[in-house]
Amino acid sequence: PDEEGRAVYLGEGIYGDSVFVDAHGPYIVPFTSNLWAARGLRAAGLAITPVYAVTQGNVIYQAARIGEEL
Repeated sequence: PDEEGRAVYLGEGIYGDSVFVDAHGPYIVPFTSNLWAARGLRAAGLAITPVYAVTQGNVIYQAARIGEEL
């Protein structure tokens, strides 16, 4: 973070309104925002399987399937 505790902006991302920010530590492919989203949905009580959430398509597929069951 910068002196004021905010993320340091590095540039535009490649998807929608995504951006790149300065970070520390290694990037590990399976630990993407898709996994974070799946874990959040699971924590909210939905029957999402985060291990399958490698792509956004799978997260959306799982969420849509659950929506159909409701």
